[in-house]
Amino acid sequence: MRENLLLTGSAVVSERINATLAPLLGRATAKKLPGRIAAAATEGRATYEELLTAAPELREAGVSAATVRGLLDPEDYLGAAPLLVDRALARYRRALSST
Repeated sequence: MRENLLLTGSAVVSERINATLAPLLGRATAKKLPGRIAAAATEGRATYEELLTAAPELREAGVSAATVRGLLDPEDYLGAAPLLVDRALARYRRALSST
């Protein structure tokens, strides 16, 4: 499964990257940066991780290589899953109580 996740070139964690970097870089920069990095990685300049780690915006904000590695690790990221589960359970409970 990890191999399949890595096939996305870290796109699967782009939401996490945006959310984490927005307070450090500003929303607009945090939103544009992953796309720019993905395009450069697709062109074969380097890996997504290498390019993101070397991004001047991140260096200036003091974001370490270890932090970047953590952001890109899909095993530690659930995205919106907890919220979606909570919504589904709330709907289920409402449906039970209305019968």
